[in-house]
Amino acid sequence: MRGPTFGPACCEEIFGPVCVVNRFDSEDEAVVLANDTRYGLNAMLFTENLSRAHRVSSRLRAGTVWVNCFFIRDLRTPFGGVGDSGVGREGGNFSREFFTEPKAVVMQIQRWTRWETLGHAETARWRSRTAHG
Repeated sequence: MRGPTFGPACCEEIFGPVCVVNRFDSEDEAVVLANDTRYGLNAMLFTENLSRAHRVSSRLRAGTVWVNCFFIRDLRTPFGGVGDSGVGREGGNFSREFFTEPKAVVMQIQRWTRWETLGHAETARWRSRTAHG
């Protein structure tokens, strides 16, 4: 028996002890069901086939895919979601970039001549004096 795949537990980002289990007939159908949401923080995949694990996990739209496990995390690896589950990554070097606000400061540094540092009227007088020798 197949249940609806459009309820909140299937389509929304729920933080809590919730597990949704759906039947599927093929890998393609499983991937379509898993990706049928605008969220994508994490996904879990259970399989004994290593080739399937690589193949399916690469197609899942999620920031983290756990294969045969849950919430094993190395803080040196990037963490974050796709879609409406977040922008950017944190963890490791990503944390520095995620939690800082870069700023660009652009300066022109050159040696100025005397006439460039004078006011407009003084510049005109200085030029007229030097032009006549």
